Amino acid sequence: MNFSKTKICQCIWVFTISISGLIAQDSIKIMTYNLMGMKPNTDWQTRLHHTIQHLKTINPDIIGLQEINEPQGGGGGINMAEEIADSLGVHFNQYYFVYQQVTHTSWSQFDESIGIISKHPIISNGYDNLTPGVFPRKVVWTYLQTPIGYLHFFNTHLSYLTEHNAIRLQQVNEIKEFVTSKESSWNGIGSILVGDLNCTPSSDPVSALTNPESGVGFTGAYAYSHSNSSGYTYPAGDPYKKIDYNFIKNSSYIIIDTSYIVINTPYNGQHYPSDHYGLLTILSTSDTPLTTNLQSPSLPETYVLQPAYPNPFNATISIPIMIHKDQLLLVITINDITGKNIRTLCNRKLAPGKHIINWDGLDDDKQQVASGVYFITLRSLGRQGVQKIILLK
Repeated sequence: MNFSKTKICQCIWVFTISISGLIAQDSIKIMTYNLMGMKPNTDWQTRLHHTIQHLKTINPDIIGLQEINEPQGGGGGINMAEEIADSLGVHFNQYYFVYQQVTHTSWSQFDESIGIISKHPIISNGYDNLTPGVFPRKVVWTYLQTPIGYLHFFNTHLSYLTEHNAIRLQQVNEIKEFVTSKESSWNGIGSILVGDLNCTPSSDPVSALTNPESGVGFTGAYAYSHSNSSGYTYPAGDPYKKIDYNFIKNSSYIIIDTSYIVINTPYNGQHYPSDHYGLLTILSTSDTPLTTNLQSPSLPETYVLQPAYPNPFNATISIPIMIHKDQLLLVITINDITGKNIRTLCNRKLAPGKHIINWDGLDDDKQQVASGVYFITLRSLGRQGVQKIILLK
């Protein structure tokens, strides 16, 4: 298996900590991120440094990376994915697995790859060549032993030209066949597909992925968690379209807990680590397939998490909730950018009508939290609403 810098002693250490992690962890964080490679005149070393700093804060379990660069033919320089894995390994005192495949030469001087980084063991891996566009394209696959079960994790990067819609549609159909072939050989609780699809949610390729009639239907995690949000990921700084996705196959025994955009702030007030934002999704295991969960009542039919105000805030923020029907058990929490639960504001039944829940910027221990981005998460009836808020002190 094509792992990064794997040694026998490291493997023994990895499997020891992985087994202990399986006992304690009941959810995983997966993400997709286009690194923008080592694009000339973009100070890629600084960009990569800040990408790593973000990832240390986010602490994802599995990352699908696109536009991984290294000097052509190895060249004695760094490989971006291995640099990320090694840096996270030192920071978290844990080994990270890397699987990647070269697709083509970029900027006439770099090998460009698509790859997967995982803090959990890769049991098997592989790839499939897709119909090429301007450049050759691939989908990579890993079969992972995770705390929530054995998973198929796929990552891809589709053709980028606007006029290549038909090529992207063909690439998607090839990916679906590849997913089916891997699932037939390896049992797991489900399949995850992430990547830069270079097309919007209303496009034919995305529709082909999310169409359940084929039996290989997927659900977009961000759209599932944020029915009223665009989820724009490109271009960084002034995004106007969504082309980056985390998809969960509908037959997977997985719950989409939440999904949100990450690595979306400039490191010097102007420049971003990439021309894309990252997309993070938190998943947990379920006793029923995702397609069953999708049949739960939608948020607007039962309750609505209205915009919190003022936002940004520096003292107290008010969270309006409208309950349309019967008394409901609502769980309302404040989470930081890593997904950690900072404060539980509500865990009780509320009567129909409008309710205002306030947060004073304190955690569950009544300690003041730092300035930054937080998320209001409201859960009920198997669904949830998520809203980003900013605390300024």
